Amino acid sequence: MSRLACAACGAEDQIATVVLPAGTNAATEALAGLVERVTFHNEENGFCVLRVKARGQRDLISVLGHAALISAGEFV
Repeated sequence: MSRLACAACGAEDQIATVVLPAGTNAATEALAGLVERVTFHNEENGFCVLRVKARGQRDLISVLGHAALISAGEFV
C-alpha cells in the first residue's frame, strides 16, 4: 500500500495495486473489502477504479484493476 497526494489540493489517499509478475498466478498482496464506490469502469476492457473499505484499514482504499461487472456493495 502506498500514499498518493493530490497535486491540486494536497489531500492524501492510500492506493492499492496488485502486481502480477510475468508468468505468475499469485498476487503480491491480498486485499479484501466492501466496494463503497465505483469511481470509474470501462465496459469495453473492464478497467476500473474503486473505493474499498478494506479489512484492517481505517480509511477507504483506492483500488485499480479489471472486472467485467462491478458495483457498490459487492465484496472483493
